Amino acid sequence: MAKEQNKDFSYEKSIARINELLEKMENDDISLSENMEYFKEAKSLIRLCNEYLSNMEKEFEVIVANDYKDNELHDEDFELN
Repeated sequence: MAKEQNKDFSYEKSIARINELLEKMENDDISLSENMEYFKEAKSLIRLCNEYLSNMEKEFEVIVANDYKDNELHDEDFELN
């Protein structure tokens, strides 16, 4: 995920929006084209969430590796980019 996207991205808001879209898609009163638009938006948000989680996992692994190497944690290990 590009750094400029990080500023505007919120994992929690994205998950809430995905849930909102899923509820709308379950509604029988929407057209197929509306359903497809909701699906596309949800798919895009899921991709962003997966990228975010992958980046968080990598940061976690660095912190743990540094902890084992140095046998202590440092403040800079917890800075999010």
